[in-house]
Amino acid sequence: MDDIAPSHGSPPIAVGASPVHGRGVLATRAIDVGEVLDRAPLLIVPADERDAFDRTTLAEHCFEWADDAVALPAGPTAFLNHRDTPNARAELDLDAEVVVIVAVAPIAAGDEVTIDYRDGEADGDLWFEVA
Repeated sequence: MDDIAPSHGSPPIAVGASPVHGRGVLATRAIDVGEVLDRAPLLIVPADERDAFDRTTLAEHCFEWADDAVALPAGPTAFLNHRDTPNARAELDLDAEVVVIVAVAPIAAGDEVTIDYRDGEADGDLWFEVA
């Protein structure tokens, strides 16, 4: 289970009230660039179950996966909100079936941790309006 623990003992993030959208992920302490914030195990939803899954609210919390499947993260990572200029990125590990969240900018204690849902693709479609 070592591959699921964050890099510095207790997790540097927690779910809380978000100024961006409802609930989000907040830094519990100062975070440095390159620091691993979470290694979230993934529940893989196979392509043949995708239509049913996409009709649930859980679909708003998943990552695209191989072969038209989707991956639902466990823990705080499921509550990461989008920002066009994020302070973290998500790295999918297909073999381990985890998503690793890594800081790409310094994050102060209490700041919201965000990722770019489009993974840097400026013309990628989102299912909501960006604030």
